[in-house]
Amino acid sequence: MTVATPSRGLLGERLVAHGALSRRHLRSALARQRSDPARLGELLVAEGWAEEDEVWSELAASWDLPLVRVEPGDVDPDCCRGLALDQAVALEVLPLRRYQGALWVAASDPRQARVRALVSRLSRDPVRWVTMPPSRLRRLQLQLWGRELAGAACHLTEAYDRGASAARLLSRWQLALGLALAAGLTWGLVRWTALTLTVAMGVVTLAYAVAALFRTRVVVRGARAGAGEPVAAEELEGLGKLPTYTVLCPLYHEAAIVPQLLQQLAQLDYPKAKLDVKLLLEADDTETRNCLGALSLPRFCEVVTVPDVGPRTKPKACNYGLLLARGQYVVIFDAEDRPEPDQLKKALAVFHRHLRRGDDRLGCVQAQLGFHNWAQNWLTGWFALEYLSFFRYFLPGLVSLGLPVPLGGTSNHFPTALLRALGAWDAFNVTEDADLGVRLHRAGFRTVIVDSVTWEEANSEFVNWTKQRSRWGKGYFVTWLVNMRHPWRLWRELGTRGWVSIQVTLLGTYLSALLNLLLWGLIVVWLVGQPPAVGALFPPETYYLAMLELLLGNFFFLYVTLWCAVQSGSYRLARLALVYPVYWVMISLAMTKALVQLATDHVYWEKTTHGLAQAEAPRGAARLTASPGRPEA
Repeated sequence: MTVATPSRGLLGERLVAHGALSRRHLRSALARQRSDPARLGELLVAEGWAEEDEVWSELAASWDLPLVRVEPGDVDPDCCRGLALDQAVALEVLPLRRYQGALWVAASDPRQARVRALVSRLSRDPVRWVTMPPSRLRRLQLQLWGRELAGAACHLTEAYDRGASAARLLSRWQLALGLALAAGLTWGLVRWTALTLTVAMGVVTLAYAVAALFRTRVVVRGARAGAGEPVAAEELEGLGKLPTYTVLCPLYHEAAIVPQLLQQLAQLDYPKAKLDVKLLLEADDTETRNCLGALSLPRFCEVVTVPDVGPRTKPKACNYGLLLARGQYVVIFDAEDRPEPDQLKKALAVFHRHLRRGDDRLGCVQAQLGFHNWAQNWLTGWFALEYLSFFRYFLPGLVSLGLPVPLGGTSNHFPTALLRALGAWDAFNVTEDADLGVRLHRAGFRTVIVDSVTWEEANSEFVNWTKQRSRWGKGYFVTWLVNMRHPWRLWRELGTRGWVSIQVTLLGTYLSALLNLLLWGLIVVWLVGQPPAVGALFPPETYYLAMLELLLGNFFFLYVTLWCAVQSGSYRLARLALVYPVYWVMISLAMTKALVQLATDHVYWEKTTHGLAQAEAPRGAARLTASPGRPEA
């Protein structure tokens, strides 16, 4: 360990005097401080106006503390026993060793009361404070504690509620019930084949009717409610002092689009000194790491390598980043995301608005998602139509009815403390967004949609799209299984409407897509040859109900899709809406694949390749948001 003790003086003036900061940048920094208070040193480093080592050298002098350079071997692990590692990382504090009757402790800012309180609980020995630049201190912390933190990141949900994690797919009673149902169905098929098939078809038809009525109710309510909470420019200007905002960006083999991501992050309309961006890399992703190493990273971005501990999933990486988060609020952006620049401020304005009303139960602000390459081919067009109906009608309908909201996988904003308290994302669930949305609701917190869009890249290749869609379907079914481990408890927490919503939104979404191919096949067989065996499956009660579902139900959802296309102002999408049932067939094929993966490895995260977009959407794509009637760009 080496120690340096620089001379004292005012930070800004000393940096200017030493040639480490220009007078123009100092004036700009002071002006920024007046409009949005921030610590000068962090502001200078975040904006790239001064080097971190030089800034902290002057800060150490002003605090009359030694500035140290520490290697992992200089740290005595015994000094860290009993330390809350996530708090130590968030507060940037590291006990070093006991020496000359004192505990030596490094911190990026030892003056903070929370830092001193954390260390005071650790030891009764006198404390000798030293300081280190934040980035160097965090690197040292992760070298020492990385694997331990990664292990904790795998089990945050289990620590909150052991039964809320998908680490184990089935509970004992679920496994027993499943085996009993399978045995009963097999026995029925062997002994009373015709009766069993007829009853099964009646149950499926009735379930379809309930699901169709529920989804129709939600969509109609969403159409009346509007797409999301608007935020006026006056609200953004009146936000006052802005908190630190953590942005989690999980990356895996994303070298092709990392430059685009950095460009989008740099365009965020938020003070750079208040941004805490974590670029989360997997340990074996040398391709993306080398790409980032060759780029000039913004100072507010930190490359974090997630240790190879536990499942290799996006939620585990996000949990690891959450343990390191310094922000009061946190949001996820995927590698291909292009969020509107003012999205962080809009989400913050919505949180503040609800707090002013005395509503402290807002747990998540979800931005709308759209596709910038919707015009690339038929598949991207259909995908865009699906997102339009989902974010324009279905999610707002759930919000308006006070029902659980399956979150999107990106652009969801949370209070950091609440997210940690509720177990964050389940590292063993491949649709961690939907799972977290339900858990938030069960804990008594709500989700709202904000009128801000994040543009994503729609999958343009069928095989790549199937990987993503089968993962979503698998995760929806797993999330349903997890929540149904205690069905009566779920009913008490959500009420009857919420309980039914879980059945339709999670189980119904997966099973209906899985069974559609079978049912459509029966229709085709009947139309071609009208075999008596198929006719016997549909006694009059089942037949007429199924006919209503086929004609009215499919017509309604096709009409909603066409309406979304009309609202988008795109004739191309309107034409694609007319053949949208082809897309339903594709979804069914993907759900069949999900069924195979459920039986083999429900935690396996099948990677979706990004960077396949060939062309940008026309400027009129500004209408492809959840806000109808918005003028074209």
